[in-house]
Amino acid sequence: MNHTVIGIFDTEQDATRAIDQLVTSGLSRSNIDSCSKNALNNEGSDTKLNNFFGSVFDKEDDIKNHYQVASSGCTVTVHATSSQEAQLAAEIMDQYGAVDVDERAMHGQSNTGFAETPGAAVSNSDNAIPVIEEELQVGKQVVQTGGVRLRSRIIERPVEEHLRLREEHVHVERNPVNQNASPADIDSFREETIEMRETSEVPLVNKEARVVEEVSLNKEVEEHDEVIRDSVRHTEVDVEDLHGKSDLDTDRTSLRDTLNAGTAVGKDTDANFLDKSHEGWKNVLHRMREVENDYKVASDDPDVRGWEVTDSTNSKLGVVEELIVDTNAMKVRYLEVKVNADLLNTAIGNDHHILIPIGSATLDHSHRNVLVSTFDQNTLESYPAYTGETITRDYEHGLLSALSPTYKAGSVTNDQFYEGEHFGSGKFGRSTDI
Repeated sequence: MNHTVIGIFDTEQDATRAIDQLVTSGLSRSNIDSCSKNALNNEGSDTKLNNFFGSVFDKEDDIKNHYQVASSGCTVTVHATSSQEAQLAAEIMDQYGAVDVDERAMHGQSNTGFAETPGAAVSNSDNAIPVIEEELQVGKQVVQTGGVRLRSRIIERPVEEHLRLREEHVHVERNPVNQNASPADIDSFREETIEMRETSEVPLVNKEARVVEEVSLNKEVEEHDEVIRDSVRHTEVDVEDLHGKSDLDTDRTSLRDTLNAGTAVGKDTDANFLDKSHEGWKNVLHRMREVENDYKVASDDPDVRGWEVTDSTNSKLGVVEELIVDTNAMKVRYLEVKVNADLLNTAIGNDHHILIPIGSATLDHSHRNVLVSTFDQNTLESYPAYTGETITRDYEHGLLSALSPTYKAGSVTNDQFYEGEHFGSGKFGRSTDI
């Protein structure tokens, strides 16, 4: 049975990234359609879009809400061939920023011209940041997983029994006699009839039905405990006191404010203004998906999530699963790579992640590939794993020591740590022939 999965994105860039990840995950590109708000400017396109939602949804409110939200964004439609493929498509589009249509339609969109619902908790003021927190709701649904059907039918089979039957036959015998008639013979000299009947036995058949077995159905119920794991997002707002800031600090604050307004991360931003102690440096490295509501990859830089990673021997090392972002410097510092399971031994396990410094990566745009020329199988065996924990400076020193045996942890100060060759942006973003 075919399934239709619809995702609506605020920008075409988000929709393009989602489509790329859908294709990377194995969905056919021919089963994926997209429609941007620019395309809706053509005559009759808005009517076609409204008719499309009318063919998908039964309720008038669902049709109206999807049409209003889609009119200001980019719509991606996946024609899935199975429920598993539909579930995968929904998860990928949620991961890459598909909007909640019901929530958006309820609260309105300040950046698209929709009026907000009176009394809603969303503010149109440029001086307000909405704090949103997701809650995980888990319920139960009864689904059919199988069953047993009993059906009776009548079957005939031939049977036979042996039976001995008796038949009678009457024979007439004539015996010649030559003697004088006696008085008794004379007395019986009259008309007389003697009769003898024949009999025979015939089969007599009778059938009797007997109940020899009963077949019935019953159910037994088993219960088991299952742990539901997922992730929820929430908004964190950092409050920074601008009192007593120098012009240099003011410039840094302006950069962060611009970033929070939707400017890209990690493009043409000089990190030399950073002058902070180790304490001040903590907690500025985040996975991109954790801060994606406020930070985006620059439109002229590629989002390499989903790209394959090859090592110095041109062997597949793994896939880029996430970007590790320095939210103060607005730069990508590491690529989080899920290592190819074929390279792992049983002691490591099948789900192994590592961080590659951004300066150690070279991009091949034409093949959507990331080359790490300083990495090979021997490096992987001694390279520190990444399990999602907070990234400490000691951990980073361990990464660089594994990549460069000559590296010394005390060779650079904290404020100069990201100015080394492993974090230079010169390599990253440059096409190469592999």
